Amino acid sequence: MHQTSTYGACRPRRSASSLPGKTLLYGDGANEGPYRIRFQPDGTAVALKGKEPTQYDAGSWRVDGDRLCREWEKTQPKRLCWVVVNDAANVALFDQNGLMYIKARLSEE
Repeated sequence: MHQTSTYGACRPRRSASSLPGKTLLYGDGANEGPYRIRFQPDGTAVALKGKEPTQYDAGSWRVDGDRLCREWEKTQPKRLCWVVVNDAANVALFDQNGLMYIKARLSEE
């Protein structure tokens, strides 16, 4: 049986390994959006918001199996892990209960 999804024709996979050096873009319609999270290859991360991106947090990130774990300096909870489901252009982050936390696009910016 072929599984369809909001990710297009290709079947999504559970993998956080495609995130180093990428930026998640989400919340285009949010009050202070859009939001961006940049995952640097060295394990650091920055969180930006607004049409003219302004940094609102920084921290670190790591891959743990198919989970993305991040630790921010300000944003609560400071430590959080999500299961990552993605295809070439989109990413969804799910909490431990299977609820989608963030649906984003992947960017090279």
